[in-house]
Amino acid sequence: MKLNFRVFRTMMFTAMLLTGMAVEARVITGTVKDPTGETIISASVVVKGTTLGTVTDFDGNYTLEVPDDAKVLIFSYIGMKTQELTITGDVMNVVLSENSEVLEDDQETRCGNGRGFGGCRSVKGYSGGE
Repeated sequence: MKLNFRVFRTMMFTAMLLTGMAVEARVITGTVKDPTGETIISASVVVKGTTLGTVTDFDGNYTLEVPDDAKVLIFSYIGMKTQELTITGDVMNVVLSENSEVLEDDQETRCGNGRGFGGCRSVKGYSGGE
C-alpha cells in the first residue's frame, strides 16, 4: 500500500509540473501618454476577455504578463478614449486621445445643502451658487 501511495504522489507531482508548463506566457511592456506627450499615471491596461491587467506607474510605464493566445489589450483612463489594440509585439507604446464628448447642459451635483437634505442630487441647468 505504501508503494502505491508513493507512485500516486509522484504521478500527481509530475502532472502538476506539466500542467504548469503548458501555459505559455510573454511579457509586454510600454508607456502610455496623452496627446501632448505627458505620461499618464494609473492608466489601466487589461487583456481583453480576461481579468489580467495592470496600471501604469509614475512614469506612465507598464509591464504585463499575458498568455500567448492573448490578441488584444485595452488601454483606458478617466477623461480619455478607451483604445483596444491588437498585440503587435513585446513593446507597445500608446497615446490616448482626449474624450471630447461633453454634456449637453450644465449639470451640478449638490450634496447636503444645509437645509436638512442629507443626500445628493443632480441639478440640471443650475445657474446660481452657494
